[in-house]
Amino acid sequence: KSAILAICCLVLALGAEKKLSFSLKSRHKNIKLEEKKIESKYGVTSYLSTSPVAKEIMKNRDLLEYYGEVTLGTPPQKMLVVFDTGSTWFWVPCEECKLCEETENIFDTNKSSSYYNTTKIDGVTYAKGEMKGWISKDTLKFDDVEIPDQYFLAAIETADMQGDADGLIGIDLKAFTDKKYPGFLAGLEKLGFKGKFGVFLSGKHSEDSVITFGGYDEKYVPDQNSIKWADVLRPDLNIWLLEIESLGIGGGSENVLESTGSIHGAVIDTGTSWSIIPLDGFKMIMNHIAKSSVRASCGIQEKYALYVCGRRDGAYQFDDFNTLWFKFGNNYYELSPKDYMMIMYDDESDVYFAAAKMSISASLPVWVLGDIFMRNYYTIFDMDKERIGFTPINHKIVSDWDQVGDETESSWTANDTAIVVVIVILVLVIGAGVAVYCYKKRQMRHVPTSYSHFQLID
Repeated sequence: KSAILAICCLVLALGAEKKLSFSLKSRHKNIKLEEKKIESKYGVTSYLSTSPVAKEIMKNRDLLEYYGEVTLGTPPQKMLVVFDTGSTWFWVPCEECKLCEETENIFDTNKSSSYYNTTKIDGVTYAKGEMKGWISKDTLKFDDVEIPDQYFLAAIETADMQGDADGLIGIDLKAFTDKKYPGFLAGLEKLGFKGKFGVFLSGKHSEDSVITFGGYDEKYVPDQNSIKWADVLRPDLNIWLLEIESLGIGGGSENVLESTGSIHGAVIDTGTSWSIIPLDGFKMIMNHIAKSSVRASCGIQEKYALYVCGRRDGAYQFDDFNTLWFKFGNNYYELSPKDYMMIMYDDESDVYFAAAKMSISASLPVWVLGDIFMRNYYTIFDMDKERIGFTPINHKIVSDWDQVGDETESSWTANDTAIVVVIVILVLVIGAGVAVYCYKKRQMRHVPTSYSHFQLID
């Protein structure tokens, strides 16, 4: 009997082991299948195999503002929002908002059955503009994602917040880490979104931009080795801040910031159209950015409070200015004159440096590199490892100052390559045609005169 009992136990154990093994294999197969479905649907790489991903398509207004569409409340109310890596709060104007008459969409809290007002008020002050509103909660939706009880500010006052977007969703590090009022990124984390989000900002008016949560878009990152990472400076500040290890101008000095005697930081900010430069760096940059041929005609223009240079002979020359090279994480990133110089729609006689002076001085001078920088690099924000990654779109990334050279024009791009290929093909076709023509003409010299006309027709 003991022997029979032992055999029965062994059979049961083997059966349980086989069942467990099959269950684990089946589960692993299902996880892999779901991962493939995610990658097939969105064309993205998920940071973790079980992490969902979501894409938000964004439009732009004159390359000054990038915004996407979300819904808020029950039933859903459409809102257009900027996804801002430079701030924390998600906010939209509500029916109580003052000075919001020009906003296209106003969130009516009275029409949402899921709206909750904490009866507390908070506010945000930006480099330009400010707002305040009720700390609230409601259901937020975008793509196929639904975030219940998402904290946001129902704005009751705004100032200097003009634009096509109705509101803004902050996606800085605090939006991921804040425990008191969990932000948008914290809401995604509760749903299983992990790790990273990637941002592509188009440099064309008609082309869509996209932000991908839970991973990054393989369309812009065909090779993971192309991603160059830089660690966040002072993670305790909860902002996407990198150390500017050096700033090169043209092919001259490798680090013009060294003379300031300070560490400089740069916020990588989707919510800023141009760039903002601290006081101690602005004048110094202006003394270097324009070449001697145009420097005398440059100065501050009061209307826009921007650095302006008159157009020479009625035509703007890019090589009148120097290329800027920012060094992050031991790699150099290019900002060419085509990126940072612009012509205002209402003032085509002047060209402007797309940067403003930081009005507040601080112990840590902070630059803000906005859309004019990010349009050149697909940017990946990694919350878990507190770092930012870049991969080239329009400009190259170099790891050695010697590779920068003396060029002041934009670096070689895929479009440049395509143009050269077309030119080479045209030259080959034309050359082949000329060769055939010359060969036939030479052949005509060896045939009777009466056959010359026939030879030409053939």
